[in-house]
Formats: sequence, structure tokens, C-alpha cells
Amino acid sequence: MFMKKSLLLLLSLLGLSSAASATTCLCEIDTTIKAEMKYYRMGCNSWLNRLIKQNKCDSWDVREIGDRYAPLNLPHMAGNKLILGYVGHWSSSDQTKNYIDYVLLPTMKSKGISIEYDNTACLATSDSEDLQSYLLKHVKPQLRKNQYMAMKGNQGISIGLWDDVFGPTANFYSYVDTRRTKPVYPTCAEFENKKCLGPKNFLGKLLGSAQVQVGTTGSCKNQQDQLVSLTCDEVANGKYIWVKM
Repeated sequence: MFMKKSLLLLLSLLGLSSAASATTCLCEIDTTIKAEMKYYRMGCNSWLNRLIKQNKCDSWDVREIGDRYAPLNLPHMAGNKLILGYVGHWSSSDQTKNYIDYVLLPTMKSKGISIEYDNTACLATSDSEDLQSYLLKHVKPQLRKNQYMAMKGNQGISIGLWDDVFGPTANFYSYVDTRRTKPVYPTCAEFENKKCLGPKNFLGKLLGSAQVQVGTTGSCKNQQDQLVSLTCDEVANGKYIWVKM
């Protein structure tokens, strides 16, 4: 059951309507690797705490994502907007499209809500252009005029909520949104010549990968608003940064 803020109770006692502006926050954890679930739960709690500190949630919960995609069960939905997070493994923007079809879109249509989705895993927006086109051609025509779907994801291999330890430049993100005509990419200044994660980094050794982010690419916008591709490369022994391809 969702935990309610005392403000909602106070407003209801005063007879004021807060439903329209209230926001529910929900974070899902991956269940495919049972041994890792406790870490995903920790990640979800961290993700929720960030939002709660920013006063963005009127109710919140952590759930396990099932093996089969299905519309979200939201019996205690507060308001008309859901902020949804995910912590775990992901494969590509094709998986994101499947998740949209079987989970997000049916939930939005049945509940009449908007959804802001933050997928902290790898590759959720691996093809941002295709995903944006999918939202405009397939999703937007099925929504009501006051509804929208917005999504933040990582373009390549990422470290998700490990950014608290390593820093934000290991998560090469992008945004897609039914209210926009094009994806939103980060500025190149955010990533170019900034550190990425390689196998000789402390966290890279901890994760035990031979490559980690080496060879991972991401798109960004330069000062001329041109799209530029950066890749994670080793420029010195044990030093990995994002460089132009």
C-alpha cells in the first residue's frame, strides 16, 4: 500500500481538492537475477528518496516487475500523473517499445493518467530517434489531449544509480516525449573529455567486466546544435573518457 503524506490528509480534512495535482511515484525492480534483487531494491529506494526530497511524490512504493508484462495495478493512485522508475537489467529500445505496448500505454488508457518514466538501466534509449518516432506515430494518437508520456533512458551501457559513487558522466542519457518532435540529447559539454567506466577503474573491477563502457557510444549536441557521437575510450593507463568518434 502506498504511504501517504500528511499533507494529503490535511487537504482532505479542509475539503480542498488535491487529486488533480497529486503525483504517485513507483519504482520497479528487476526479478530476473534473484541474487541481485536486494541491490535493485536499494537502488529503487535511493531513486525514490531523491524525488521525495524534491517534494515530487504524494505517494510512493517499490514493486517487483513480473516475468510477464501487464498493465500496472494502481488501486491507490494519487492524482493524474505517475512518475515511474526502473532498476535492473535492460537490453535495448526495442524492449522499451514492448514495455510501452504492454505496460505503459494500457495503464495510461485505463487510468487516464500521464507517465514520466525513468529507466536507470542500460540501453533503454539505445535508438532514441526510433523511439521518439514510435511515441509520435504509435503512442500519441491513442492518448487524450491532456495526456503525455515522457521517458529518460541511457543510450548505452550505464551504471544506473551507481552514479552516486562514480559520478553522473557514466550514464549517457537521452529523453523522448510525446510532446516533442525530436529526442532531447545532453550537451556534449556534459560528457566530452569526462570520465567513463573502464575495466581498470575501481568500480569496473568490482563489476568484473572486461570492457564495461569501453566502446559504448552516445549522441550529444554541440554548441552549434549539431548531433555528435562520443565513445568511451582509454586515453592513458587506467584513464577512460568520452571522446569524439
